[in-house]
Amino acid sequence: MQETKDNLTREIVITVLKTLAVIVFGGIFVIISFSLLFPQNMTGFYANLNMKKAEAYMYKRVYNHSGSNEDLYNLIESGINAENYSETVKYIKVMQKRAGFDDFCDIINERNIKNAENRQYVYVCDYSAYLNHQYTIALYLKGDKDKAEEFAIDALSNNANIYAWEFGAYVDCVMSDKTLSETVKKSQLKDLLIKEINTLAVEDLINNNLIMLDDPNTLEGYEKLRCLHQMIIIKRTYYILAVASDFDQASLDGMVSDITNLQDMYASTLMSL
Repeated sequence: MQETKDNLTREIVITVLKTLAVIVFGGIFVIISFSLLFPQNMTGFYANLNMKKAEAYMYKRVYNHSGSNEDLYNLIESGINAENYSETVKYIKVMQKRAGFDDFCDIINERNIKNAENRQYVYVCDYSAYLNHQYTIALYLKGDKDKAEEFAIDALSNNANIYAWEFGAYVDCVMSDKTLSETVKKSQLKDLLIKEINTLAVEDLINNNLIMLDDPNTLEGYEKLRCLHQMIIIKRTYYILAVASDFDQASLDGMVSDITNLQDMYASTLMSL
C-alpha cells in the first residue's frame, strides 16, 4: 500500500499519457472540421499568419454581421484555438440554444465523418458531445473551476448523451492544472470519487454510465468502435480516481487489465473496417 502511495505521481502521469486520446479529441476535431466551413478572406489571412486572437476577432465580426450557424461554428473553433475561454463558454451556449441545433450537428457530423479516416471516426462523429467537452475545459481554464465540476457531475448524472464524457474532461483539467500540487490533486480527486449526488456517489454514477453502454460484442463496425472507445475513456478516468483514492494494487491491476483488453478489441475492430 505504501508503495502505491509513493508511486502516485508516476502512476497518474502514466495514466494521463494513456488518456491523451481524450484530450486529442479536441485537436483532431478542429483540424478536420475547420476545413469544412470556409473562412472569409480576412480571417483566412490571419489564419495564414498564425495570428490566432486576431483571427478569432475577425470571425466574431463576421458572425455578428451574418448570424449564421456556419459563422458561429467558425467563431467557436477559432476561440478554442486562440484559448479565448470566456468567449468559448459564451458562444458554445449560444450555439446550443439555437433553433435547429440538432440538425446542424447532424450536418457537421456527416461532413466530418466523410472527410475523416477510420482511426479518427470516434473523435469527429459527435459535434454535440465535442461542444460539451470543450465547454467543460473552457469553464475550468477561465477560472470557474467549481462551475466546471458542477457541469461535469450534472452531465454524469443526467446521461443526456452517453457518448459525451464531460466528467473525464474535468478530471483531465484537474490532472493538468499546474497551479495545484500533487497532494492537492490527489485530495480533490479522492473527494470527487465519493461525492454524493442525489444519494449516489460519483463512483456509482461512473459504473451506471458503463452499464448503460451496449455490450460491444453485440455490435459491429463503427457502432462497436464508438462503444469501445467510450468504455475505454470512462475506465481510464475511473482508474485515475482509483489511484488517487489508494485502491489496493489488485484492484488497480484489474482495471489496467480491463483497459488493455478493451484497447486490443478497439484495435482489432479498427483494423476490420
